[in-house]
Amino acid sequence: MIAFGARKRINGWMLSGTAGVGRQTVNQDPSTTTQLYELAATSPVASNDYYFKTRAGYGKMAGFLGPNYFYRYVMEELIFPF
Repeated sequence: MIAFGARKRINGWMLSGTAGVGRQTVNQDPSTTTQLYELAATSPVASNDYYFKTRAGYGKMAGFLGPNYFYRYVMEELIFPF
């Protein structure tokens, strides 16, 4: 797989993304396409040090459920000191 990523800070927010594509072979099976796409955003750190982070992504690969296994996800985080 070859992947490219970018990161940019805008008004205190950190935005990033990754995109990758490639080929893979499992055992003696024919090769299949593998893909990965992810976007992320992190909020500015507030005055009391908490911040918010979100990520969304998609992946496709050969896996335990067959040659065209794929998944999607959204993850939300609230990070604060304690």
